[in-house]
Amino acid sequence: MLRNWRFQQALYRAYYDGYVHDRLVYESGLEQQAKQCLRDAPRLGSEVAIEEARRILDQAVTKPVAEDLRARVFALAESLYQSIGMQLSVDRYAALAVSRGANLDSIDCPLNERFWLERSMEEARQIGTEPSRLAALDKILNRTNPGPGGFYDDLGNVSMQPHLVDPVGYDADPGGFRSPRSGWEAFDGGFIGRSSIDAIRPDGPARFLQNPKAWWDYVETQYETPLVLRYEHLDPQAQYRVRVVFAGRFHTPRVQLVANDGIVVSPPIEKPVPTQPVEFDIPAEATKTGVLTLRWSIEAGAGGFNGSVGIAEVFLMRK
Repeated sequence: MLRNWRFQQALYRAYYDGYVHDRLVYESGLEQQAKQCLRDAPRLGSEVAIEEARRILDQAVTKPVAEDLRARVFALAESLYQSIGMQLSVDRYAALAVSRGANLDSIDCPLNERFWLERSMEEARQIGTEPSRLAALDKILNRTNPGPGGFYDDLGNVSMQPHLVDPVGYDADPGGFRSPRSGWEAFDGGFIGRSSIDAIRPDGPARFLQNPKAWWDYVETQYETPLVLRYEHLDPQAQYRVRVVFAGRFHTPRVQLVANDGIVVSPPIEKPVPTQPVEFDIPAEATKTGVLTLRWSIEAGAGGFNGSVGIAEVFLMRK
């Protein structure tokens, strides 16, 4: 039975999933400990807090977990190569690319925001004064806070998309022709190693790992289907501003944002490359009833499988 390639594939997936699960729990805990250090920065001092947070995050590499499961995954990958020539690694088995099924090469891909946090903390450390460094660390900790009276959607997380409108539903539209579906950033190729925290270059195939984790996945619509968010219980007297992070395929048509039944918030624009937030003021007439619908759509005639709207995050902020 252990020599049967079908059984080997099932075992490979099971051990891989077990290893990822254990690392996710472990690395999520490390991230929370590191963030607690940053919260304690007013007491510890910014530089001490940053150094301690970095040391904790690096334990994902210096003190890895579930190494027995990892070793079993590699053994099963070798068995599959010997039994049916399955190419699960670019480096070991001459696979075409990580994004073409060579998932053994991404087995140690970070499962927390280690790279983004380390980059952001280093930027904060370079600031000249202690009050300014503390303010920068506070900004890191509150990156997803939309402020008083604001709303935040992490659209790649199905538990954090309360304002997303799905007019059809998966049961009626499993292919995602007329409804939103989940999407994930992918490796363009190359190798992800575990020997150094510098294994992933900012300009390398996994450059998206340098971004906040909320940007790694997203919601997308295809075939000219608009992506729609709806808000209720807004303050009719307040002014609002929307911040959006586009994600997904880089070669996509321009995207326009319209509020309610035709109030233009943004003309058709190119998605920023590299990924970064863009902001627009919401006209007061769009929120005067306390209800707001935001509709992102591509230009007519630009649809198709690659003609998609992909969004990772949306902030609706009260000005």
